Amino acid sequence: MSISGDAPRDSHDEKWSELSLRKYPLRGEKHAAALVKFYSPSTAPKVLSVIDVVGVYELGLNMKGPGEGEEDADAQSVWPCIHSIYHSSVERDQLVPGLSIPTASDYTDRRRMCVAHLCSVLGGDELAAQYLLLHLLSKTVSVQDAKVGNFSLNLIGFPTPEKELSHAKTFSLNNAATRWVSDALAQLVPWNVEIPFDLELLNTTPFVPDAASGDLKAGVLQLAADTQIVCDETCLREGTLGEKGVRNLQALQTVILEQTVAYAYPYQSIDMGC
Repeated sequence: MSISGDAPRDSHDEKWSELSLRKYPLRGEKHAAALVKFYSPSTAPKVLSVIDVVGVYELGLNMKGPGEGEEDADAQSVWPCIHSIYHSSVERDQLVPGLSIPTASDYTDRRRMCVAHLCSVLGGDELAAQYLLLHLLSKTVSVQDAKVGNFSLNLIGFPTPEKELSHAKTFSLNNAATRWVSDALAQLVPWNVEIPFDLELLNTTPFVPDAASGDLKAGVLQLAADTQIVCDETCLREGTLGEKGVRNLQALQTVILEQTVAYAYPYQSIDMGC
């Protein structure tokens, strides 16, 4: 399990930082990593859930995983470990405590404020802002083994920048126009992830979690449930999309259409809801 936040700094950081990168979906993003141990399998959290944990912290030895050679310097690196005593799921409505129950007039006012907020970053296009708000409010439900209710949205007409913004982060949009929209969405949703359609990122970064070697390596789409994903096609340039890039786009298409992510295991893939 990887935990967002400021990573703890100590003399062991360099030894386990490389291993922790394989466990965090958004490579290159600042985060803290820890191994959380649960001692009651029946109460262990579900995949992709967000939880609060109370436990005992220690620095423990991370023995080498399957497929790693004896010469691997990280084979016996020291990892932060939390022995869970109690944990609870974190729901979206718990992220903003103390909100009063809105009245009918409050809903109308808040809707007007949200539309105006989105309209300000969409060039004044109120219709696009209303569609975007409907997209944010949509939610899938399972009906006879099928998911219905998803409302993915494709907004077009964004200018292609002559000069891209420079960012140190891999998962950051370089087009000012699309970045404004993403920033506006980040103010309305608890989790927002930006995926620029950069050829190097598509061809080199795994989007699907992979446990084919017996050691689960995180993929970009291994995100908390209800995460808002903003994809930017305006940064796409001429070039060759390799085999991994094609598989990444297919995995993203599956997320959009079916709301599932396939975890690659040695003998089969297992679909997980997202």
